[in-house]
Amino acid sequence: MRPTIAALIGSAFLLVGCSCPPLEPQFETPRDTLTTWQAAFCHDDGELEYETLSRSYRNEMGGYEIYNAARTYLQTDKPLFAWLLKHSDLEAAVVDERFSPDGTRARLTLERAGQSITIEFEREALVVVELDDGTVQQRMVPIPLHELLLSDGRAWAIAPQESPRLSEEDLGQVRSVTWTSPWRIAFIDGLSPPAAP
Repeated sequence: MRPTIAALIGSAFLLVGCSCPPLEPQFETPRDTLTTWQAAFCHDDGELEYETLSRSYRNEMGGYEIYNAARTYLQTDKPLFAWLLKHSDLEAAVVDERFSPDGTRARLTLERAGQSITIEFEREALVVVELDDGTVQQRMVPIPLHELLLSDGRAWAIAPQESPRLSEEDLGQVRSVTWTSPWRIAFIDGLSPPAAP
């Protein structure tokens, strides 16, 4: 049986701090995403927490409503563990960090007092289009960034079926297009909604 995040955090008293981590969303590395998730949890920002999850994990969880039920259950059923999760230095508990050969998946192993858990991550492709009037449209796509780009030998282009939907009028007002590959959480031990009665 896999240990849960509650078991790990329950043994992490020596790592407890006195305040929430700063709420500064970053997704450049798996550790950045872990810190962002923890800060969002500590600041009770369920929407930002949900943003740190990968598309596949969101689907597995069944959507925001179920994720929100899981986090609420954790906080009400295990308030001590929830408090420790918010205030412990999770990054200091990382004992192993592994990446898949293609660089699109990662796994952090956290350990304290003989208890360990894994948190899995995957890299997604995000396309952001900014228009002249400041409007921003973005689209998360379920394929790696290197598969999203097409080249004819002279220039790069985004695969048309994966681009944000823009009207003819919007196309003439595009100010910038940005492609990024943020790291998202693909699995967290112990974070699941309560079982149905």
